[in-house]
Amino acid sequence: MKKLLIAMIFILSATVINSFASEIPDFVSIGINASSLAQSVSLEADGGIYTEAIFAMPEAAQENGEASEGGEGAESGEITEGSSFYIADSIEVTVSENGTLVCNGKETDETEVEFLKTSEFIVCQGKKYRGAIRLSVRHGKILIISVVHMDEYLYGVVGKEMSDSFPLEALKAQSVAARNYAVISMRRHESEGFNLCNGVHCQAYGAVASEGSNVRQAVDETTGKLLYYNGEVVECYYYSSNGGYTESSENVWVSEIGYLRGKADPFEDGSRIPGYNWEVTFTAEEIKTVLDSRGIDIGDIVNVEVTDYSENNHVTAIKIEGTKGEKFYYKDNIRAAFPGNLRSTYFTVSSGAGEASVRVLTGNGMETVKIAPSYIMSGNGILKVSGKGREGEFTFSGSGYGHSVGMSQYGAYFMAEQGYTYDEILKFYYTDTEIKDYES
Repeated sequence: MKKLLIAMIFILSATVINSFASEIPDFVSIGINASSLAQSVSLEADGGIYTEAIFAMPEAAQENGEASEGGEGAESGEITEGSSFYIADSIEVTVSENGTLVCNGKETDETEVEFLKTSEFIVCQGKKYRGAIRLSVRHGKILIISVVHMDEYLYGVVGKEMSDSFPLEALKAQSVAARNYAVISMRRHESEGFNLCNGVHCQAYGAVASEGSNVRQAVDETTGKLLYYNGEVVECYYYSSNGGYTESSENVWVSEIGYLRGKADPFEDGSRIPGYNWEVTFTAEEIKTVLDSRGIDIGDIVNVEVTDYSENNHVTAIKIEGTKGEKFYYKDNIRAAFPGNLRSTYFTVSSGAGEASVRVLTGNGMETVKIAPSYIMSGNGILKVSGKGREGEFTFSGSGYGHSVGMSQYGAYFMAEQGYTYDEILKFYYTDTEIKDYES
């Protein structure tokens, strides 16, 4: 199951973001290969490939002003707006020397062409898609854009984010969250000629290959539904698991958002989540190498220490000490500060010297203390919080996977398993929200 792992810099307030969310569009355009443009693109479909571009009109029809026989959307004998012309059952599209598209060896004189089909799917580069495929010339290569109905887009998102075997109510919660996120993000790639990309920068989109019957049912049963907070569309962040506590938006990114409030999460069952408890060790030399590559010179690394936790027990500040200085990392930047990305910010860190920093409940509330090698009882069972490995090694021991803001996908799984409905799941993870049918 693909998760959202991106470390976002959350610099917009909910008011600014939601000013973009005016409607649920009928169709969404998804940039499929924006980061790796194609030299050539193959398309095929049962019943053939069509287009409204004039290059595909038979020469006789062009001379007589007639549409091709069987042209989808065309009246017999007339070329009308929306007429489509059959090309072939399969086509190969390249770019000419003058920067226009060439289809099966025929010059189109176009830099962008949309290809249609009469069957359920169109196959592009060996992968099935619903809707149409738009090809556009970019820097002498071809950008592939999937143009698809919103709910059909969500089939390919929800099935990528959650397994089709998840309980239906969890899949329905994911469907609404993904619809909200899509509506909020519709202008993210506007300058590039499409709405959303197919990666975690927007939402992972796997097209038809990611669909399943339960996923389609979940999307269909929640069609048109959005989650709102104070009358505005919610930006529904989600992730795999949180270690027992969700996190507030300002403790991960920047802005304090009313519906993204951290809280204890009693629903995650860590014993049933693969990789829930994790551990990773870095040497002082590995950490130094990473800092050096970023132009940060604090000398040889002598210590790594958590300096602040949030009220939700996630690390919000960490200090790396060197022989020539020190470097602090804050909030979600912590996860990418080391040689390998940390799975979450719910962790403790210890050194081979034997000392560890842990978060404990004292008479004065939650405090960070340094302790000798020990075992402690936590909500996730017995955890070892001692120095590990050799001198000059630093071990991170944590739980959860992702930024922990918004909905836990595994938390949704277990809530659904316990009989909670999708709206109850969403209202738990997104504080003071309500679900409504979108009204235009």
